[in-house]
Amino acid sequence: MSCHQGKPESDSGGRGGDRAETQFSFAFPEDTKTAYAAQLASVPFFVSGQSLGGGLSIAFGLRVQSATENPPMWKHLFAGEVLTAPLVTAGKIPAAPVLFLLRHVFAPLLKKREVRGHA
Repeated sequence: MSCHQGKPESDSGGRGGDRAETQFSFAFPEDTKTAYAAQLASVPFFVSGQSLGGGLSIAFGLRVQSATENPPMWKHLFAGEVLTAPLVTAGKIPAAPVLFLLRHVFAPLLKKREVRGHA
């Protein structure tokens, strides 16, 4: 890895002081890349996601687990997922009789019920 810092340039008009320009270049020698790749090939990993990213993480995990034909060579390293409020949706709408009961029986009962706190 190398870092190059440029020479300070003067502000036009001489007001305000100098500013420095810094350029970073991340160049690893090829043998270092190979050594890192060999070490990382045996490290388990987790996938993390929040909200929509959590939903995508779930989809990724299910796809990795179900990969039987041409599974990725790192499938055995997939250790799990860390999800924060993942976006999950219901796949099917409940049947018509269930919706009828929820709307016309249970919902009216819950509207009339008084909620009491603990004294």
